[in-house]
Order: sequence, then structure tokens, then C-alpha cells
Amino acid sequence: MNVLDTRTLAQLQELIGGDRAELLELVDTFLIEGDEIVADMQAASSNGDVELLRRSAHSLKASAQDFGANQLSALCATLESGSKTAIPATADAQVSDIAQHFATAKLEIKRYIDDRVSNGTDGQ
Repeated sequence: MNVLDTRTLAQLQELIGGDRAELLELVDTFLIEGDEIVADMQAASSNGDVELLRRSAHSLKASAQDFGANQLSALCATLESGSKTAIPATADAQVSDIAQHFATAKLEIKRYIDDRVSNGTDGQ
């Protein structure tokens, strides 16, 4: 499975009418907010804040899926489902995996933007 499903990004660009500037803005927002969410997950796991951990995992899960980072989304879904009532014993390791996958997804999304959107190609 690829880190990034570029078809999802191409579909997102099509959904917003092909507006490159808007896509760049959406991507920038995802990357900035994603960093904040990962930091929240790390803090929540360390501090035992199950609600923040669950909400953060849920938020990143949805955003990652919207941008084609399906592996990241799946990791977040697993953490979210395991954080309904308590911090899972594996939370630190799960959050570490999520942080690594997010970093990789960021690189792939930036590469997609540089290769296809910034250069004016259609993303196909």
C-alpha cells in the first residue's frame, strides 16, 4: 500500500473546481493542523488525557483520509477505537507510529504538490 493515494488529491482538486491556490491552502492547513494534532496526541498519551487522545486521533483520521493518507488514517482509527474509555497500554508506540506516518505523508503530499500542482499538471 502506498503512503499516499494521489487519486484522492486529484479528486479533491477536481471537487474544488481545479483551483490550485485553494488546494495549496487546504494542503497547508492540513499540514499545519496535522503537526498540532500529533503534538496533542503525544501530550495526551503522556498526560493520560484519554478524551484529547481520542479526539485527536479522530480528527487526524478524517483529515488524513481526505488527503489520501490512508495508512495514517487507519493507524488513527485503531488508536481512536482503543481510546474509548482509557489510554491503551500501547498508546505511546501507536502515537510514535502515527507521527512517523504523518511525517512521511507530509513529504509525499509536498512532492505531489511540487510535481503536479505547482507545475500545472493535472495530477493524473
